[in-house]
Amino acid sequence: MKKLETCLKEKLDLNEEIELIRFNRHNTRNISYTVNVKGEPTYFLKYKSKKGYKERKVFDFLKNNPVIPTIFPLYMDKDIMVFPYKKLEDVNSEDGLDFIVNFQNSILKLDKSFQSTFSSDPKFSNWKDEKFIAHLTEHYNEASLFWEKPEELVRYYIGASNRLNDSFPKTLVHGDVHHKNLQRDEAGNYLLIDFEECCYASPTWELSRALMEVNPKDFDKFIKEYVEKIDLKGKDILRDSVRKDFIVRIASDAVGLQLMLGVEKSRYYIDFLKRNYTQKIKEILSEG
Repeated sequence: MKKLETCLKEKLDLNEEIELIRFNRHNTRNISYTVNVKGEPTYFLKYKSKKGYKERKVFDFLKNNPVIPTIFPLYMDKDIMVFPYKKLEDVNSEDGLDFIVNFQNSILKLDKSFQSTFSSDPKFSNWKDEKFIAHLTEHYNEASLFWEKPEELVRYYIGASNRLNDSFPKTLVHGDVHHKNLQRDEAGNYLLIDFEECCYASPTWELSRALMEVNPKDFDKFIKEYVEKIDLKGKDILRDSVRKDFIVRIASDAVGLQLMLGVEKSRYYIDFLKRNYTQKIKEILSEG
């Protein structure tokens, strides 16, 4: 710890004594700290982030293309990222739809020359979609604890993918919009943080995680409003693309959580997903 404190003081040119307080966040493998200076929280530190390469690349992009309001690091290298400490408030995805649409529309308006920066980088591939069938097949037992017959999800995925046939141009998406990453500062401004799941994908992938915390009774309304507001052609199939991405994400995350935490520790969350979204998934599968 002392070695890290010394390194941090050097990078930030600090003379005062600092204190690192471990920041514990549910379901994360990252090591993060609040950095106190003179007893006050002053910085936020991410140490040896599992996907730090992706975050650094996205921050470099956003500095030149400020399309997503966020908190920029004061310093970053391959081991540490240091941010100014800000008091933030969680925002449920359901309350942030306009914010999501606005930053997506801003990205879609950018000159397409930036796309190759991410499209050619395998670390930004949307593996949850590209490897969906292989993932569910390899982890069939875990998948069946979420959905009794995972092959139903696979059949739906094949049919939907063939029907949609990459209908929408891929772009940079945050990829993990939920209440811990969608934040509001003290001035009421909405921000997105944590770009570890950023990927180069269909714009509709941006709703895949957000929909997992939308009240089931508002599910279709949420999608309908997105379809109406997003600057994309093909409104008639946008809904189908959003629903397909939701199926991929919820099943992939259900399996991934079990692999990360184990069956017992993830059971509560799996049961939550089943309780809230089983009926909606059945509806989507029945409609093809």
